[in-house]
Amino acid sequence: RSMKIGIISDCHLGINKFRKMKNSINYYSYLNNQSFKESFKKFKENGVEKIIIAGDLFENPNPDIYSIQLANEEFNNFDGDIYLLGGNHDYSQRSMNLNCHVFNIFNQNNIHKYYSDVSNIIIDDCIFTFLPYKYNNPQNYSRIIKDIKNNGGLYKI
Repeated sequence: RSMKIGIISDCHLGINKFRKMKNSINYYSYLNNQSFKESFKKFKENGVEKIIIAGDLFENPNPDIYSIQLANEEFNNFDGDIYLLGGNHDYSQRSMNLNCHVFNIFNQNNIHKYYSDVSNIIIDDCIFTFLPYKYNNPQNYSRIIKDIKNNGGLYKI
């Protein structure tokens, strides 16, 4: 049985660039929101069963209410699992110290959140390794490659 997995990244919901406005919001943000909605529409139309959002769902770790609401609506209208991987725009040390990461607002059972540690995400027979930006260095890449070779292609944490 094959499974369709959709992967998107760098959604940057809530980004504001330039001064042009449309429907009372920044035009750049408006276009970005439309792209996000279109991605989820295409995933549904093509029978995607699981979605990986590979970092930077939001433009910053304290997004505006509209951006949170938009993400929440799309997540609620998707029947499969969603894997949220925290990117550098989703992260703040202050939020982590207070244990209030922005992803904590999503409480749906189908949402899986990864934002602080090196993690393996296992979907059927596929293993995706999440390496947060703070661990993004040559030593960790070397460790991952070495572990894959030593374990017959499987990376162990």
